[in-house]
Amino acid sequence: MDDTPRLRLSIIGIVCISLFASLTARLWYLQALNREEFAATGEEFRIRTVKQAGPRGRILDRNGKILVDNRLSVVVGIVRDDLENLSSEERNDLYGALADKFNRYDIEALKRADIADAVDDPRYRPLDFIPLYRDAPAEMELFFAEHREEYPGIRVRRETVRTYPYGHIASSILGYVGHIEGSELENPDVVAAAAEAGKPYIEGGDEIGKGGVEQSMEADLRGTPGTTTVEVSRTGEVVQVVEEIPPEVGSDVWLNIDIDAQAWSEQVLKQHMSDVRGHRSKDGKVYRAPSGAAAVISPHDGTILALASVPTYDPAALVGGISTDVWEELNDPTNG
Repeated sequence: MDDTPRLRLSIIGIVCISLFASLTARLWYLQALNREEFAATGEEFRIRTVKQAGPRGRILDRNGKILVDNRLSVVVGIVRDDLENLSSEERNDLYGALADKFNRYDIEALKRADIADAVDDPRYRPLDFIPLYRDAPAEMELFFAEHREEYPGIRVRRETVRTYPYGHIASSILGYVGHIEGSELENPDVVAAAAEAGKPYIEGGDEIGKGGVEQSMEADLRGTPGTTTVEVSRTGEVVQVVEEIPPEVGSDVWLNIDIDAQAWSEQVLKQHMSDVRGHRSKDGKVYRAPSGAAAVISPHDGTILALASVPTYDPAALVGGISTDVWEELNDPTNG
C-alpha cells in the first residue's frame, strides 16, 4: 500500500510538535536571558495555561484514498484577559487599528464591531484564544510578533483546519466539523465520551463533529489536547515555561465506501432527478424531484460501496461556522 497518506499525517504531527518545540526554545530564551530584566522592574508575574487542540484523524475510503484531511492555517486571535487594563476608548482604538491592518492586507473586511462582538462572546473565558481570522497571510505572524506592544492581546498561532478533497461528494456520509456549542458541552453523553477517551473538550472555540462519520466516530477522530503553562508579565510577554504537554493526533477511520463508486452514483442520481423533473405522472402530477437517494451494494458480500444523497453540500464551507449565503443555499429546494 502507498505510504504517502501515512507520511502526510506524520508530517502534520511533526509540524505540530515542531511548533511546540520552537515555542519552547523561544520560552527558554526568555526565561534564561530576559527574566532578570523583567524582575528588575518589580513587575508581578502570572501563570497562564494555554490549551491547544490536537489534530483530528483522517477519514479514508476502502482503498486508502483520503476523504478528509488536515492542513495548517495561520489564525489571528485575541485574548480578553490581556485587555483588562485598557479603557473602553483604548479598546476601541485597538479594534480599529486591527481592522485597518487587515484592510491593508486586502483581506475580507474585518470590522471593528466584529472584533468587539468576538471579544464579548460568552463562549470564551478570559484566558481563551478567541479566533478573529483564519488563513491569514503568513507575514502577519511575524508582524504581530514584532509589534506586540502596539497590539496588546493580539496573538497569532497555527492550527489544523479540516479539508475535504472531494468537495460535495459523500458529504452526507462524512459530515463536517464546527464550533462546539454550550448545549453540547452540557450534554453528559458528549462530555463523558470525551473524558473516557482522555480527550476533554476545550471550552471556547473547540471543534466537534456535527454530522455523518465526523460525529459518529468523534471519540476516535478527535485528537488529544495539549497544554503549555507559562509565566507571563503584565503585558502578556512570556517570561518562562512551567510545563508543556504537546497535543496528539487522533486516529484514522477507514470506511467501506469506494469514493469512485460514490462519485458515480451521485452523478447518476442527479442526472435521473434532472430527467424526471417537470414531467407529469399518469394522474397529471408534476414531478419536482427536490431530493433523492441511492445505494451501491456489492453482490458478493452485501457491503455498501456507496450511499448517494441529493442535494449535497461542500463540508469545507461549514468549517468554522455557516454563513447566511451558505445556509440559504442549503435550504433552497431547487438546489439539486
